[in-house]
Amino acid sequence: MPHQDPTKTSSWKWLERHADRLSKTTIKQLAEKNPVEAMQISTPYGKVEFGFQRLDAAVLADLDKLTDECQLKAAKLAMISGDYINETEQRQVLHVALRTPDCNPLVDRQPVQDLIHSVQAEMQSFVERIHNSVFKDVIHLGIGGSDLGPRAIVDALRFSASQKIRVHFVSNVDGHALHETLQKLDPETTLVIIASKTFTTQETLLNAQTVKTWLEQHVKDVSLHLVALTANTEGALSFGVTKERIFGMWDWIGGRYSLWSSIGLPIALAYGFDAYKELLAGANQADEDFFSKDDNAATVLALMGIWNTQFLNLNTEAAIAYDKRLRLFPNYLQQLRMESNGKSVDRDGKVVTYPTNPLLMTGVGTDCQHSYFQQFHQGTTPTAFEFYAVETAAHPYKKQHDVLLSHARAQSEALAFGDVTVSDRFKIVIGNQPSCFWTLTEISPASLGYLFATQEHRTFVQGVILNINSFDQFGVELGKTIAKRLQNKK
Repeated sequence: MPHQDPTKTSSWKWLERHADRLSKTTIKQLAEKNPVEAMQISTPYGKVEFGFQRLDAAVLADLDKLTDECQLKAAKLAMISGDYINETEQRQVLHVALRTPDCNPLVDRQPVQDLIHSVQAEMQSFVERIHNSVFKDVIHLGIGGSDLGPRAIVDALRFSASQKIRVHFVSNVDGHALHETLQKLDPETTLVIIASKTFTTQETLLNAQTVKTWLEQHVKDVSLHLVALTANTEGALSFGVTKERIFGMWDWIGGRYSLWSSIGLPIALAYGFDAYKELLAGANQADEDFFSKDDNAATVLALMGIWNTQFLNLNTEAAIAYDKRLRLFPNYLQQLRMESNGKSVDRDGKVVTYPTNPLLMTGVGTDCQHSYFQQFHQGTTPTAFEFYAVETAAHPYKKQHDVLLSHARAQSEALAFGDVTVSDRFKIVIGNQPSCFWTLTEISPASLGYLFATQEHRTFVQGVILNINSFDQFGVELGKTIAKRLQNKK
């Protein structure tokens, strides 16, 4: 894995000069010189536009050189070859192999695809059995990466497909969430999924024990109702999950990159195994674009982020979904990016001298326009934006959808251009805040697979350029340790 301090590259120094050169140039002035429409990347499932950015051709050229000097191609090869690129934990990083058959490195001298196909076959057989059983509901117990990905996909698809079995997600250790869920379910027809890679996650196991007790009070054989998604088979067996209902995970899959593994089981249960396979196929297309094309959506998004955060000093970013079906996607994106790249030490253990990941705010339009967008338009914290919209709706109300899309476009333009022509200083909007605009043609398992996988690649690219490890999260552990100490005192 490359270890390149980006500040030591010639392109980094040129980019600093470009930032100084453009410091008094507005996005509006740049847009007048360069057609906004030309600055976009087409994907099989829509397009990504980046015309409202404070940059020009010279900046784009040096951003491209930065990827070369930071050895992005070598980093890509290291990942798919099975190198131990998670160096702090001495782990391979092979989530791409879960949806890309051509990616088949060895794990413990065994081809990784053999392991993957084995688990997927077990999942398919299990899903078919459950769909032909008495079960009507699933409680999915997980947190973080074991929850956000499948929860967002299940939620997004519910508008266009009926659930074969209803899935209820509980992640928070707050008992209100669990109590509300259990009250409305019949234990005889409820399946419980415990999703924990280590099978030691405190919040998940506490909820699992509570649900197990609930089942014991109402059903004869609790084991028929329990499923585990984990790398800790012994832990699941000790809890009471039978071997045939344990679906494996592996050390080389990080939690926030695990959607494509057995963690995706609730998606298959909700909409059928074919939907799960379509999700993987969409992600595979994102992989092909990322690894075969220099000009791809993931790299463009990554470079826009690098330019805005590291050179224009925009340390706040907002990801806004202008479609209810994508309402949980910004939350997924928040964890993916902030947990992956929210670091202050580089791959060599040195404290970085540059900002890494920006603070990422999330929201759903148009609600957030009428709550906190006022600060974006007239406040004192310049912010970079990403808007996510969908061309086609899954409802018959065309007028509402047209208005929704117009609001999304209007916010992007208003943030970029502002309005300084008014005489009343209380109404002046400075603008000059950049944005990218991602439009999906439709919501489907494949389009969601492409969207989510592209974000993984984008996060990886930024980690490579910033010379940080995107695959550990030691900071998360401190709060857990203190919480255990406080609980022991009680």
